[in-house]
Amino acid sequence: MEAQVNFSVLDIVVIVGFFAAMFFAGWWSTKRQNESEEQYFVAGGQMGFWTNLATQMATQIGAGDTIAAAGLGFVIGFGGWSYQIALAIAFIIFIFLLVKPVRRLKMYTIGDILNARYGRILKVVAGIILPTMFITSIASQLVGSGLLLNMFGIDVNVGMVVGAVIALAYTVSGGLWAVATTDLIQWIIMLVGVVFILLPVSINAAGGIDNIFESLPDEYFKITSYGGWELAGLIFSIILAYGIGTDVYQRIWAAKSDKVAKQALAGSAFLFIVFGLCGVTVGMAAKVIFPDIDPEAALPTMISTYLPSGFRGLVLVALAGAVLSTIDSMIHSGSAVVTVDLLEGLGINTSEKGRLKIARISAVVLTVIGVVLALALQSVYDLLLWGYTIAACGIAIPVLGGLLWKRATKPGALASCIFGSISGILWQIFATSSPIPVEIAGGSVALIVFIAVSLLTKPSPKENIDAIFIKEGEKQEIPPEYR
Repeated sequence: MEAQVNFSVLDIVVIVGFFAAMFFAGWWSTKRQNESEEQYFVAGGQMGFWTNLATQMATQIGAGDTIAAAGLGFVIGFGGWSYQIALAIAFIIFIFLLVKPVRRLKMYTIGDILNARYGRILKVVAGIILPTMFITSIASQLVGSGLLLNMFGIDVNVGMVVGAVIALAYTVSGGLWAVATTDLIQWIIMLVGVVFILLPVSINAAGGIDNIFESLPDEYFKITSYGGWELAGLIFSIILAYGIGTDVYQRIWAAKSDKVAKQALAGSAFLFIVFGLCGVTVGMAAKVIFPDIDPEAALPTMISTYLPSGFRGLVLVALAGAVLSTIDSMIHSGSAVVTVDLLEGLGINTSEKGRLKIARISAVVLTVIGVVLALALQSVYDLLLWGYTIAACGIAIPVLGGLLWKRATKPGALASCIFGSISGILWQIFATSSPIPVEIAGGSVALIVFIAVSLLTKPSPKENIDAIFIKEGEKQEIPPEYR
């Protein structure tokens, strides 16, 4: 990415002010958690609509998504919008699929769900697999932060370390309240910077909407450029990936009511579509004006060329906020999985104060590993893909099936985890040219094995079923024996 953005003293003031606000929000959030693990992990179940909406949406939309959307808009037009549309559809499905059964439970991670439903072994499996996914996600977003700051002349490696330090500082100090509060600030800036500044300026620079339609080929205006299999695969893969997304579950638990949780998911779905449309439209405008530039340079070129001093800094802050809002969530959720799923699954139990200390240490360790990976590899896409493949194909079906189907059994869950992961890995290695996405292949095997083995084995003990399928209106605490 060769394009760099020149910025003024006013831009620097805006950027420094943003980072100062992040640290202040993290410090303020420490006052709300009162050294309570419930506050640290799920914000005490007291989060209102706007904060829940902001953290649910901002966690899923990183700067890389905006830059990539602009690049795809530059290359294929509205076809680059497909991912955000699929993500929105998946979140609408989650309103009906997840909120009611998940909100009945008072837990911290999906490992808690697996433990209560099937026993400790599945909790340990989640505690081993999921941290690798979070580490690669952290590394991937850090690469994005480095490339983002490099647009402004800052060394890529320095940008990675800066992003890690800032996100880690407020996450460790304030837990989910710090993550959500900073996400709210970042979300507001993203909305202003991308939707209300960058988008209209880009459209105007390209001669208006009519000129964009007249200048680009008809293929640029087909949303289904990816094809049916690809779109179906996107929706299915997102359901599997977010079906084991601790960050999604934690925000559902953090909402102060079922209504808030549902409204936040619906609002997030709408905003996914809005931000996706903004990204591809900016890319299409860049294609009209600068048809021969590198697609990845579409966004920085539009920022550098058309935004005045001060606004350039605001848009940079918007993109930086998108990066941080994803990194902080991966750090927080990863530390929860290590503390609650891995260590407690292995029988390492401590006091509440001890668990909070372990969670903070885990956050630091995960971040350091993520930084090392990002610095060493620069591109961690392949690692990220492998991590998500194993997790989505191996764990998602046992989690979702355990929440929705009383006949699910421990042998069925274990078999599904093993065969789903193996199928996903083999498909990733030997079927790279197949039009069927790996998530459909591995996930389908996992689902078939899960159902077949569960039906062929003895039903789960009543206490395991009752731990999940509790009566309407009741809230399920985490039984001590499941810890």
